[in-house]
Amino acid sequence: MVKHKKRNRLDLPKEQLAQLKTSIEDLINDAQRYDRGNFNAIKRSSVTLRTLFYDTKFQKSLIGQMGALDIIPFLSFSEISSQSGFQSSSIFNATFQSISASPTNYIDTWLFYPGKNFTPSRLKFKHWWHQPLLITGTDTMERKDIVTIVANQDGGAHFDSELDQKYQNIKDGSTGIKVKAGSLTGYLTTGHIASEPTWITYQDMQLSLLREIVHETILSLIEWYKLDLPYNPDFDYNWHRKLNKLGINVSVH
Repeated sequence: MVKHKKRNRLDLPKEQLAQLKTSIEDLINDAQRYDRGNFNAIKRSSVTLRTLFYDTKFQKSLIGQMGALDIIPFLSFSEISSQSGFQSSSIFNATFQSISASPTNYIDTWLFYPGKNFTPSRLKFKHWWHQPLLITGTDTMERKDIVTIVANQDGGAHFDSELDQKYQNIKDGSTGIKVKAGSLTGYLTTGHIASEPTWITYQDMQLSLLREIVHETILSLIEWYKLDLPYNPDFDYNWHRKLNKLGINVSVH
């Protein structure tokens, strides 16, 4: 009986290796722009992630073509329980001064900030891809949902009507934490200067969740394929320039 030699994960066809490196370089570039305050730049990564991981009727994902999806250990920076409530981890509210004309002169959004002492877990792809990053009551948003919806809906196409609505809710802040400004505690947690109590709504959580997925993907694939690609995330820049001195983690419910 002839035994088939298992392909070494480092012995990839040149075309696949080149495409893999280009994909990771694109993710790194998008991450760097996000980390310098251009939060919308991370949207482009959704298309790259979809190419890497998502199988369609017409084309298999790049990592799937390499035959490695079932064996790569993917890092997870989320600690999601099965409890009902508004949950995620490593995602915090953040307020910035708006440089454009806006009704409040503030940008109220979310940041992915894992912290220096956070120890990620390692998951098989299926568990990682379908792990909920957000639980709001009975609704959940998995990594797969975030990637495919941002790649499709923000690009003008609709993916799924039910998921589209969930996405719209976290995008406009309908689903999320509201914090009251107008006191010392309110100022520390919102960064807003308000003469009277005002409820602050935080928008675009999908961007912070996408930044998390990008971070996990870059680290996991560079480690597995032993790629010599520089990646130096700077989470502190946005964290320290936000107006609110205290960040509220979305695991609060």
